[in-house]
Amino acid sequence: MTFDNCINSQRVAQKVLTSNKMFPPSIREHLLKLQKQANVDFSKLINIVDGFMSFMSGEEHKEIKVALAQPMGKKNLLSYEETIQKTGAVLVGKLQQQREGNINLVNDIETPLFLTIVKEIFGFQPENDEALLKDINIAVYIIEPMQSIKMLLQIESAFERIIGQISKQIVLPGSTGLIKDIHSALLNTRISDNSIEKIAIVITNLLIASRTTTETLSNIIIANKDLSAKECEKFADVDWVKDNLSGLVRLCGSAVYLTRTASEDVCFDEIKLQKNDNLLIHLPSANRDGSYYQNCDYSHLDQSPKQRSIAFGGGIHRCPGEQLALMTLTVVLPILYQNFPNIEVDINKVEYMTTRLAIRLISAPATLNRVNS
Repeated sequence: MTFDNCINSQRVAQKVLTSNKMFPPSIREHLLKLQKQANVDFSKLINIVDGFMSFMSGEEHKEIKVALAQPMGKKNLLSYEETIQKTGAVLVGKLQQQREGNINLVNDIETPLFLTIVKEIFGFQPENDEALLKDINIAVYIIEPMQSIKMLLQIESAFERIIGQISKQIVLPGSTGLIKDIHSALLNTRISDNSIEKIAIVITNLLIASRTTTETLSNIIIANKDLSAKECEKFADVDWVKDNLSGLVRLCGSAVYLTRTASEDVCFDEIKLQKNDNLLIHLPSANRDGSYYQNCDYSHLDQSPKQRSIAFGGGIHRCPGEQLALMTLTVVLPILYQNFPNIEVDINKVEYMTTRLAIRLISAPATLNRVNS
């Protein structure tokens, strides 16, 4: 799969993402080709890819998105807001116990928050936390194009383990949280077909999206590490965060590229595509497009008009986990900055995973300056 065009314009990117002539390229053909050439059985991974929303298009995809709008919508998620608030309080309590305020954003903030979302919000109880984290960190590579056979087999195994556990818990009489809500919503769609596995694939997709939420939280903290104490006070203000969070996510989102393929010849301003041409949308550039946005300064977002971004994608493929992500960040960010008004990140020691389509941290050492220190 080759990408001859890269879009940096916000206006063009929004046109592309909302066009019914553009769809996300699937790795299905790549898997079929490898399966034939290398005599490797990828049937299980192909089934996963076919049910993974990031690759889907057409009526079935629309039906799933419409069904998910209820469990993943604002109204339903409000019932989980108190859980997120308690999680933030517990997180702060543990951080305050850290000796000399030395922490790691990944181990001490990202990971505990993600596991809480998994267990308390989705209602999924993994057999082993460390194993789940390892599998999620492998599963996210499914959106990276043209992986090696070795990596694809690892991705397949990781998905199988996660899907297997979720499938068992979906059918339990005592299932709770979003797993129960999503299961109920999807039972009325063609995806059910008496297949719990298909529903588990959708839930796994949403869990991966939730990992992106926690990564974005770390990105926001890192991006604002050099702000003055007065500027950081804004991040402790619940109302300010609520009003300006979309801008923060626009500038600090985890995703780097979105990929799209033309279903027919099409033109977007200066970009001309033929059928089956692939293109990349560079989110950091588009979301900082000076011809579209008046302000890309973290500390002055409130001085600019609110404008749309593509931080959560666009069109039919806008992330179904958007409202959960916004609610989580709206609650957790102020709690962190109310207790730690200045989080100093050692940028020279920050480590990232090797990925092409997203910013994923491995380690981010930081020091917490407490309110009463």
